Amino acid sequence: SDVCSSDLAHNLLRGMCDVVVYLDSDIRISEPSPRLAHMLLRSTAGSALAGLAFVELMPNAEKDRFTACLQQRASEWTHDRSCEAVLGLALGG
Repeated sequence: SDVCSSDLAHNLLRGMCDVVVYLDSDIRISEPSPRLAHMLLRSTAGSALAGLAFVELMPNAEKDRFTACLQQRASEWTHDRSCEAVLGLALGG
């Protein structure tokens, strides 16, 4: 099922990556991310990052490049959390 494959992808990513961040279609953090908050040395809870535009966490020089990369690949991704979509974003595929 989709839920099982999503959980599988999440667990796989957590084993390979320091932080897993879910973004919505507006490139905003869609779920609390306490590990990201910790990595960024933020004293706030991860839930405070939910709703924040992900690009606001990047240096200005990287914002345009990141946005262009996402726009280029947008047609390849689905808007769900299937293994292919999640792993494609995480692994740059």
